[in-house]
Amino acid sequence: MQQQGGESSVTKIVVTGAASYVGSWIVHYLLSELGGDSSRPKLDIHGSVRCLRDEHKYKLLLSHFPSLRLFEADLAKPGSFDDAVQGATYVIHTASPVCFLTPNPQQDLVDPAVNGTLDLLKAVEKAGTVKRVVMTSSIASIVNFHPWPGHVYTEDDWNSDSSLEVFPYMYSKALAEKAAWKFMEEYKQRGGTAELVVLHPSLVFGPTLSTRTDSSSVMQFCCNLNGAWAATGAMAMDIGCVDVRDVALAHVRALVRPEAKGRYILSSETSHDFLKDAALLKEQPEFKDFKYPTTHNGVQTDLWRASNAKSRTELGLEYRAWIDTLVDTGRSL
Repeated sequence: MQQQGGESSVTKIVVTGAASYVGSWIVHYLLSELGGDSSRPKLDIHGSVRCLRDEHKYKLLLSHFPSLRLFEADLAKPGSFDDAVQGATYVIHTASPVCFLTPNPQQDLVDPAVNGTLDLLKAVEKAGTVKRVVMTSSIASIVNFHPWPGHVYTEDDWNSDSSLEVFPYMYSKALAEKAAWKFMEEYKQRGGTAELVVLHPSLVFGPTLSTRTDSSSVMQFCCNLNGAWAATGAMAMDIGCVDVRDVALAHVRALVRPEAKGRYILSSETSHDFLKDAALLKEQPEFKDFKYPTTHNGVQTDLWRASNAKSRTELGLEYRAWIDTLVDTGRSL
């Protein structure tokens, strides 16, 4: 583990995957929601990145948040998070592989997702100072690859129809979360006191705080603007959507609200439709001249339903109007 910056002080918060699409917004909201509160201790935010040599991946992040201290941590290396978590009060774990097509899903998805999560939680136990861990999972850990007609997904549901062969990304998210809850149960039996809260965002859109466009959802959004889908049709899919800023704010609230516990769905309550996005964007003067798709590339069933009631009630989330998310995303790109 390599450190960039000085020693930790006051209330230390660790954000793994801090340079990611979601992670960078979490850092933003930690500073804006908590950092300006004179009634709270001064924040010392430490972020992990996979490789400090890849400065292009986090250079803009540091320009936005110069007080952020960065550490190098790799999901595949045991003990990688130990130094970063030492002395921390809170931990937000966003780092996890996102890959939908791979010849080796066990190696590229399942192993780093599960082992990286367990390694982070082991670091929490070693530190002995952490009060709460907020883990970024995914709606993929809750919903099935094939939606159940008439079923409304809630935090009580678990993905049950994925495997290494069938949408292994969903499989990796479910396995990693189950491993986390199992570890925490055993950790509590050993006298551990830290709490675990797990958040489940669906398809994430919204403005980016960096120049990177390697987020899967950002790449999909670009396909709606750059003409890539004009010939092939917009991607047909049954899943909800959510603004990255709402996701980030949910992490901060899950971290500090005493009543936050268990799992939270962060999502619209109905299916997302890229073709409807295209129609909405086309109505905006600044986006009217792009070449948009006019059909789907498959069957859009719109069967997907989920409840976000728990996140509204316990985290106080007020989800943004979707047109604002679309326009802000387009402007940031």
